[in-house]
This record gives sequence, structure tokens and C-alpha cells, in this order.
Amino acid sequence: MTMLRIITDAETLLAGFAYPSSAQGRIVAAWRHKALEIALTPRAMARLAEGMTRLGRAAGWPPLQVCAMVNAVALQVIRLGSDEVIGPAPSGEGKAVHRELPRGAACVVTHDETVLAQDLGVRIVTPGDFWAAYG
Repeated sequence: MTMLRIITDAETLLAGFAYPSSAQGRIVAAWRHKALEIALTPRAMARLAEGMTRLGRAAGWPPLQVCAMVNAVALQVIRLGSDEVIGPAPSGEGKAVHRELPRGAACVVTHDETVLAQDLGVRIVTPGDFWAAYG
């Protein structure tokens, strides 16, 4: 049986770790229970590591625990090969969303309004819409 694969961003995963009862939290729980696969770009993985460091500091975790959690996540996600930016980039930074979904990927899940507003030729949904459809 093949698992559902999604591409997401660091902010969605961080919200899922911080708020387990939210739609993002349910997506993270489904991923941790191996019900779906999550694919991240290298840029999203770097942002996730930065965000988890801030989250760990706020929660009072020791640095080694934060590092172990980042490493555990890095081992479990599917890493995409490039950081191809699509569409106009806000403040010149850009969002890492692929023009074509990798084989087996159902959609891009994000709550970033700049990405949601663009017509990029790939299916882009909010975490709430994704959970309503697949949860």
C-alpha cells in the first residue's frame, strides 16, 4: 500500500508541533504514525531547524534535546532535491514550491497566503482543507 505524500513548509510543521490539536498538529500526528509522508525542500528543512531551536528555547529544552529532535525529523522526511522558487517572491526571499509535484505527491500544504494566492499549476491547499479532505 502506498502512503499519501505531501509537500509542506516549515511553518506548517512547527505549528503542528506547537499546537497538536490543530489541523497542522493532526497532520504531524498522521505523519508520525506513518499514515502519510512529508517532503521538504532543503530551505524548508533549514527553517524548520531554526524554528525548532526557538521553540525548544521557549519550552526550556536543553540544546541536545532540540538537536536530537531536529535530527529525528530530518531522518523521517523526504528531502527534495532543489529549491526551485515559483512565482513572485515576497521581499525577494521566495518560497520553495516545485513546479511539478514529485512522483506520488498529492499536493502542497501551506498556510502561507502568498503561496495560496498564486496560480502555480500545482494543487495547493491549507492545512485545514487538507485535513478535511484526507483526515
